[in-house]
Parts: sequence; C-alpha cells; structure tokens
Amino acid sequence: MLMLTSEELKAVRAAIQEGGKLERLWHNLLERTERQICTPGLVQDGDTVEWWHLAWERISDAAFVYAVDRHAEAGQWLREVVLELLDKPGTEWHGPWFRGRGNPQHGVLETSHVGLAMCAAYDLAGDLFTNEERAKLLEAIREHCQEPCKRSLIRMKDDTGNISNWFMVLLNGYGTASIILEDRSAVEEALDFYQTATRMYNGDSYGESLQYWNYATLHLSHLNEMLIRYDSKLAERADFLCYVRCIPWAVQSLLYMKPLGKEDDPVYPRSANFGDSAAIYRPSADILLHIACRAKNAAPMEAGLSRWLFEQTYDRLELERNELGTFAFISSYQFMTMVHYLDAAEPLSPEKAGLPLAASFETGNVIVRDGRTAESSVIAIQAGYEPLQVTSHNHYDQGSFILAHRNERFFIDPGHACYRLDAQAKSIATESHNTWTFEIEGRSEPIAQRSIEGANFRNPSEPLAHRKLIGTMDGITVVRSEIAGVYGDPIRRAERTWITAFPHLLFIVDRIVADVPVKTRAHFMTNNRDNKLQTNLYSDTKIVLRRGGAAVKFFLMDSISDGEASACRRHMSWGHMHQYYHPQPNQDGQGKEGSAVRFTYENQCFAKEHVMVYAFAMDGLESIRGWHMYKNEAAQYFAEPPAHEGGIAVGFEQQGQILVTDYRTNLAYRISDKDIQLV
Repeated sequence: MLMLTSEELKAVRAAIQEGGKLERLWHNLLERTERQICTPGLVQDGDTVEWWHLAWERISDAAFVYAVDRHAEAGQWLREVVLELLDKPGTEWHGPWFRGRGNPQHGVLETSHVGLAMCAAYDLAGDLFTNEERAKLLEAIREHCQEPCKRSLIRMKDDTGNISNWFMVLLNGYGTASIILEDRSAVEEALDFYQTATRMYNGDSYGESLQYWNYATLHLSHLNEMLIRYDSKLAERADFLCYVRCIPWAVQSLLYMKPLGKEDDPVYPRSANFGDSAAIYRPSADILLHIACRAKNAAPMEAGLSRWLFEQTYDRLELERNELGTFAFISSYQFMTMVHYLDAAEPLSPEKAGLPLAASFETGNVIVRDGRTAESSVIAIQAGYEPLQVTSHNHYDQGSFILAHRNERFFIDPGHACYRLDAQAKSIATESHNTWTFEIEGRSEPIAQRSIEGANFRNPSEPLAHRKLIGTMDGITVVRSEIAGVYGDPIRRAERTWITAFPHLLFIVDRIVADVPVKTRAHFMTNNRDNKLQTNLYSDTKIVLRRGGAAVKFFLMDSISDGEASACRRHMSWGHMHQYYHPQPNQDGQGKEGSAVRFTYENQCFAKEHVMVYAFAMDGLESIRGWHMYKNEAAQYFAEPPAHEGGIAVGFEQQGQILVTDYRTNLAYRISDKDIQLV
C-alpha cells in the first residue's frame, strides 16, 4: 500500500490502544463509517447530496477501517459499492446534470473525486477483489478518471483566461490515478502540471477566497503526499511551501469558536468569510496535519500554527454528517489526518508565534484585533489587494468589512450559497456588502462595483482597489483603502479610513469625489441569523444593536456634501446571511431572506464631494448604555466611555488630514496617506 505503509499501519494500531486524541480520531471515524454502511450503497437515509459528492470520503473511510481493523462489514459494503460503480456507464463518473457531457469526455470536479475514491479502495483494500476485478478497477480509473482529467488539464493550461481551483482538483485526480496505475511518464507529466498549479498562489494567501484556498489545497497537498510516497526524490520537485505560507492567513481569519445555535449545541468555528467562503469555515484537517507533519523542517512556524489550528477547530471531531467534507462545504477529516497526527509538530499558538494583532495579506484582507479572548473585538477588511494570481469566487465587496465583538458578529459578509439560487447572485452584489453604491441624477441603475475577476498569473492586471495605509501606534490602528477603480467613471475618489481603539471603539471616515454630482449610498449588513438581532432605532442617525451578550452603538456622526452639512436618509431592508455552501437548494446552510438586516444611508442631495463619519461603540448589554458619542466643542467626533474618563476623538485638520486624540493618554495622532504619527 502507498497510502498506508506497513510501518504506519502498525503505529496507528499501537496508538489507538494507547488512547488520547488519535484514539478519539479513530473511534469517531469508525463510528461514522459504521453509520455510513448501515444499508447498501453510497447514499444513506438523511443524506442531502448526490453520490459523487460523498464518494471520496465514504469509500476512503471504509477502506481505511478495513485496512486497520479488517472490519468485515466495512469490507463487504466497500466491495459492493465499488463493483456497483464499475458497472455504471463511464459518463456517470462525470457529475450531475449541470456539468454536461461530451465525446470525448473532459473531466470535471466529480470525475476526480470518484477517481480518488476508487484509487483509495484499490490501494487500501485491494485484497477484497479478484484479479479480474482489480484489473477492471484499474481500467476504469484509467478511462474514466486519468484520461478525462488530462484532457481538461491540457485545455486549461493552454487557456490564457482565468484559471481556478478546478485545475488542482483535476490535477489530483490525474496524478493520483497515474501513481496507482504505475504510469511513470504520466506522473512526470502531472509534476509539470503541478508547477503550473503552484503559480496560482500569492505569497501569503490565495486569490479566490479562503474556502477555495482550502479546496484547492486539499487536492494539491493530497497529490504532494502521494508523490512523496511514490518517489521522494521526484516529490522534491513539487513545491509545497506555496500553500504552507498561507497558514498565518487561515489562523488570523479565525474569529472565534462558539455554538451555532443554543449554548449546549456543538461548538463551530467562525471565520472571516469574504467571497465564496463559509461563515463556519475551518481548514480541512488533512491539510493542517499534512503541513504540521511535512513542513516541520522547511517551515517550523507554519507547521506549529497548523497543529494549533487543528487542535482549536477539531476539538469536537465531527460537526456534521461526513457528506460535505471532501468538497470542502463543511470541512472534516479523512484517514490521512490519523497517519500524520503521529508525527505532527507541537502546537504553536499565534501569541507564541509572534503573529501581529494587525495583519495584512496580499489577497486584500486586513485583520485587526485586540486579542483572542471572549471579550475581544476583531475587524476584517477588504482593503485593497496586490496583483492576484487567480481571481474566481470574489464578490463585489471592496471596502467592505466584518466586525465582531465578544464572539458575536454584528456587521457581516453574506457568505456562500448554492450557485443555482437567486439568493447567491444577490449575495454577491455590492449592495449586500458593507460598502457603497452611487446614484447619478437621471440614471435608473446605481453605480456598483465591477468584477476584479479575469486576471491570473499569465495575464496579470493592476489592482482596482489599493491599500494605502495600515499603521498601529499605542493601541490605535488605522487602515485606509482607495477603491475608486472598482467603480470607474465618474467616481474619482472612494476612500475609506477605519480607526480602531479596540476592544470598544471604531470610527469610519468616508470620502467620495466624483466628476459629476452623485448621491452616496453606504450599505451596512447586520447579522439577524435566527432572528436574534435586537435593533433600536433611536433616530435617523443613531442605531443600537444587541445580539447575544454584546451590543453596538452605531451612529452616523456627520454628513458633509460639497463642504456643507447635509442630511442622509436611512433605509432599512433585508438580505441573506449564509452559513455554508450546499450544492442543492433549500438546505440548512442557506440563509433565509431576512437573516441579514441592511441599513443604508443615502445622501439627500447630489454633490461632487461627500464626507461621512461613523462611530461604533461596543460593549456588554448593560454597559453599552454608558457610552456616549457626539460632536464636542473642539469640533471633534467624540466617543466617551461609561466612566466619563478618557475617550477617543476624531477630527479634521485644515489640510484635510485626520487627527485622532486619545483622552486616556492626552496624546494626538495625525493620519496621512503614508503613516500615523504622534503629534
């Protein structure tokens, strides 16, 4: 066996007997396998996806249980399922109705997944089949996985347009099939494709989205693992640091862990979920333990952080039925997690690793927090990106942000829903994010953001949104973004500045300049999942939000149009907040309309220049009453804490620069486009 050597098999069996986390991993995998083989066939009662989407996890689970325990029922079920799939027409390996068919057939995502499942069955449980059946299995892997995947890879590699996670998925199917088939020349060719795949990563992140980094990396890391096991010398040519370097991004994106519903419900992760990414995202355990094991020498910090992230997010080992795991809809773990756990690096916390409280990444994410406790605040911002190597699965969300306090998300990203729903198209839209649209007099359609997709490492393009500043001094962090490029004419300047004094305060200053008079519509999406958002509208400019044990005062402090004070009209409407992607409509992960509440502030007059200032105070349910925000005698926008001592003020200097005054220390800070300086 390549996927499980005799030495690894012996070590896993011994570790199971010794107890600890690996025993828990084993018994959870065994129990879910026994549930999954209760009746014949891949799909069981209660499953919500079709067979392609659970074939890899179900078949590999059963094959591993059979290999470790010689589990008779698992072996019998596995044999029947594999032979049933071998009897299907080859076109059945190529996914649901929306994938289409061709002659010759080109591989799709499902093609690779089914092929990977059959490879696991052949490698881990080959003795269940006769010589004739094994030959038939290898032929099916060649005809229905290896060859179709190769056709798609050639077409994608030769295409100068956008390239995406599909390339990694098909590459894994092609490369793993070639290794199982002992097709050396094809393995060499897969390695050439691998070099293309590594170019899709940025230096510290991945351009599609956090979750699609996971899906792409699950496949690239699996192929890397197979190459190591096939020929370690050959594997040295397969760079794995391209995805290892993204681990700090995944760590910083983790917001907190808490129950999804009632307090006694299972604890789920919450992550900054820009683009097509789940709100309950965690990386697949196979990735985390692969990196924790294989990167110990080449990247010890990332290896330790991977192990830490695994321990944090896989304390409860299965959050959902294991039908959504390998497609990374709800990430889970497969058997390779157990194999790598034995030799994984020790956990390294973000604090011990020295990760900053304000972190920025090439993909555009800036994440600022004051700590990692239950009392902390964290903001994640789409603040402008470096040239991206791949750009699929982005939303129209430049200048948007996610804000959480005391383990409650208040200002949210709508997330990721079934692509065949109107709700997904609405969730991608600019007005469904915490950013702006604009109105021109006489034009019926608002000016919204344009797509940043289409560029890739072969066809690079300059960013349409730019991060101008990220600076921290004495507990105050400033982030500034210029995103006029995503709107185009007539918008000349679309600048947003975030000023944090966490855990309690956030100010946002917006500056809009246009060639013709416009109205600005500033949208704010808030979290009403399970109808748990309590909203008090004190006036047209003052809102108090309560959710769980936390509260936010959200005030529009000022609106200035062409240099004069101006009024804004507040609209309230409804949107979606999705928990996770599901390939079928009408599933639990899909947020209902109204699971997000949208507040929109719209200028009442058209003007070429608009300035708007917002203030956010965050605290407990009762403590929030003591916070006061107003314009003081010094013409500053002032936030005063409950004890009436200290406070933070934001004001403008004559040159238009922002001055932040911290009355706790009586220090002032000037913010320019380049830095934050003590005055």
